[in-house]
Amino acid sequence: VANHVYIAYTFLSMKNNKFTDGKTVDKGGEMKKKSIQDSKEQKAVEIYNRVMKGKMSRVNELPSQRKTKLKNFLSKFKFTLEDWEGYLTFIRDNCGWMCEDRPNGNGGYWKAKKFDFLITEKCYLGVTEGDYSEIKQ
Repeated sequence: VANHVYIAYTFLSMKNNKFTDGKTVDKGGEMKKKSIQDSKEQKAVEIYNRVMKGKMSRVNELPSQRKTKLKNFLSKFKFTLEDWEGYLTFIRDNCGWMCEDRPNGNGGYWKAKKFDFLITEKCYLGVTEGDYSEIKQ
């Protein structure tokens, strides 16, 4: 067993404009199958990059802390990947202010929001309760 110690690491690569998940590599360099849990967060990032293309900055890395926040967000609000895509599509189409730099009234600018803001409870509640939407209720 000591001769077959597995070394796990995560890497990110861009291939055909798709965000691909890290792999587990053994001592001999063979690729092992990724875990099922990794794939949901990975797919969520792919969806984000597709839906928000040209609107928000692209996510190129999914370090463990960001991955955990995304996993917890999806779990807390019981999001399927379809729910996640709907959430992002709504933000893209109805919360345009999040996607652009805008004057702050003091001669400066508020910066456009990024991925990490979208996976916060504050953002979710603002979107679902209508506070962040440009649609008048």
